[in-house]
Amino acid sequence: MALTESQERRIQTVRGAVIAVACWLAIAVLHAVGAFSTFDLKLLDWRFRLRGERPAMDQIALVGVDDATVRAYGAWPLPRDAYALLITALAEGGARAIGVDLQFPDDANQLAASNRLLAHVAGSHSNVVSSIWFQAHGAEPRDPARRSPQTELALSRHGVPAGDLDLASAESISLPYDDLVLKSSSLGHISVAVDPDGAIRRLPLVVRHGDYAYPALVLNLMGQSRGEVRIQGVRAARGGLAFRWPRGHELFVPTDDAGTTGIDFAGDRGSFRNSYSMVEVLRWYRAGDRERIRGAFSGRLVLVGLTSRGEVSEDVGTTPFSTATPLLYVHANALDNLIRGRFLTRISDPLHVAFLAGIAVLLATLSMTLPLPVAAMLTAGTMVALAGLGVALLALWGVDAPLVPALVLAPLVYSATASYRQLFQQSRSRQREADIREGLGVQQRFLPEALVGRKLSRYVIDAKIGAGGMGVVYRGHDPRLGREVAVKVLQGGSLADETMRRRFRREAIALSKFSHRYAAGIYDFDTQDGADFIVMEYVPGQSVEELLRRGPIPEPEAIRIALEITEALGEAHACGIIHRDIKPSNVVLAAKGHAKLLDFGVAQLAFPSEGPPTQGRTLTRAGELIGTLAYMAPEVLAGKRADARSDLYAVGALLFEMTTGSRPFADDQPLELMYIIQNQPPPRPCVLTGRLTAEIETVILRALEKLPDDRYDSAAAMFAALRSLEVRGADPVDDDGSSAMPDEASEMK
Repeated sequence: MALTESQERRIQTVRGAVIAVACWLAIAVLHAVGAFSTFDLKLLDWRFRLRGERPAMDQIALVGVDDATVRAYGAWPLPRDAYALLITALAEGGARAIGVDLQFPDDANQLAASNRLLAHVAGSHSNVVSSIWFQAHGAEPRDPARRSPQTELALSRHGVPAGDLDLASAESISLPYDDLVLKSSSLGHISVAVDPDGAIRRLPLVVRHGDYAYPALVLNLMGQSRGEVRIQGVRAARGGLAFRWPRGHELFVPTDDAGTTGIDFAGDRGSFRNSYSMVEVLRWYRAGDRERIRGAFSGRLVLVGLTSRGEVSEDVGTTPFSTATPLLYVHANALDNLIRGRFLTRISDPLHVAFLAGIAVLLATLSMTLPLPVAAMLTAGTMVALAGLGVALLALWGVDAPLVPALVLAPLVYSATASYRQLFQQSRSRQREADIREGLGVQQRFLPEALVGRKLSRYVIDAKIGAGGMGVVYRGHDPRLGREVAVKVLQGGSLADETMRRRFRREAIALSKFSHRYAAGIYDFDTQDGADFIVMEYVPGQSVEELLRRGPIPEPEAIRIALEITEALGEAHACGIIHRDIKPSNVVLAAKGHAKLLDFGVAQLAFPSEGPPTQGRTLTRAGELIGTLAYMAPEVLAGKRADARSDLYAVGALLFEMTTGSRPFADDQPLELMYIIQNQPPPRPCVLTGRLTAEIETVILRALEKLPDDRYDSAAAMFAALRSLEVRGADPVDDDGSSAMPDEASEMK
């Protein structure tokens, strides 16, 4: 059995999911092998810059060896007694901890007395942290000289046993001169991790060297802020490392597979408000301005480092905010993260891959079911939304969600599904429908009984019950719900392209939501074997057309039928639905003689957002007419849009025919009939039959006015006019003697 369009759409959705999975697997594999890593890093920097710099924590103060300081001392490097004096000034100013983010290797050009003074001052203050530097495996050591056993022993006191922890490791280490190592209360490394593109975005807060793990300078500063000189131990924790100090303090820090921690950068120089020049601080100290020094540094964690733009050194690196950021600011950003307890974390790979799978399936489903231009706009919107989501995750929670895989996946899924639809499915579907329509259309027109006994979707065709300009109507039954239905098979070519079919399907869905006791409902719309069909309520009974074969209908009965039709139309018009094909064959007298208005399948939907409620969109293309010529209003024949008053014209023509037994305009030639309808007044019904009252003639002639504004302006108004005549004829419409139309109808025009 051939598939219906709804079944094909379900299969199409499944095929879209298969395409989505294929695209997702390709992207997931490329992501796993690192094909997008460089681009993801650049997008991470872009998101940092888009977020902008934010103020760092106020507890941090920076003292920079800037260009002014270098000029004041004549050359770089500065004499080491200047640093001794600076440490003294900061300690007396009440600094909580002092981190010297500078390296002091053995240097024959430095005075021995200056070296001894710096070592003595650093060792005299337990809150001073001196720096060491690690080199990666294969790097040339900066300090190739052999160290004394005393220096090795002193170094080991600043580390903790590494055990079997998975840590960042280093092959060699650069230490300060021996006297500073031996006397320093605390040592911390200032090494950084460099990404494949050469930029710095991560920091190893602990480095394995030999059997020991050595903390970073900023980690020791964090301990100093809690009154702890050195860490006591480190252990693995879920997603990172937990550091422990002797007094019981613990700190959890997230780490990646390389043992490094991402830095949630506050910014570059502009983010650190408490930044001072070294020469400026020393001038305050020499001038005895202790109050200013205390105001600048009391209770703060102070980092001292090189910030000179004129010095070419290894103490600069590329960061998201600059291509030449002094390492002092890198370490200051890491210290800011430690104080805040917020680091740059990356979304887990399983969650990221699952998220990509969801995007792929969603976009594939949309691309396979929606019009391609709409799917393209949704794909573009998805990419914009993903970029916005990435910025929001970074700005609000410090989460790095790699964007490149998702930004590549979205257009890839759309391109794959669009290619599938255009190159394969649509071409084969058009050819199949053209072949089937060529034969099935002939069957429907000349041999409509060929469908009897067949199934369209789940509906079994039992018998042909009528035919019209739009197609053939069959009686059938729905085995699933156990009810009889009417199936209208549209003529081949009625919905010849996919655009027309989508529009008709939307409007059929809207019509199916309309329900009234005097209107036959619409249940379904589908396509099979190239045949478009509508499934409607089956209404057994005799049509008005069959009644008229025996002659005019008595006035009271005609009024009752017209009342029930206008009641149904009033409800339909309120929902924005225009019938457009009211005629005797579309009115059936069903159970208890009540009228049922059939065939809303060619209706027109009104859209209040595009105009007044009485205006609507046609289901046909330009130049085509829908309906039966003898019952069309003059304005419709003139090419204007049908509205509610066009339906009332048709009711007037129907009422004319029911009461007189003939149509108001009886010419059989289409062109002549169109001319007469638009230009000649209808004959008076009382002239054709002497049995009519003047009141009903007034109602009929008003409904048949040439200008829409001269007719009843609504179905409710015409209902009220007919209701006033009903007392002369038949019993009330409802079994309980009441009218379904609102009482206000009598007050309407």
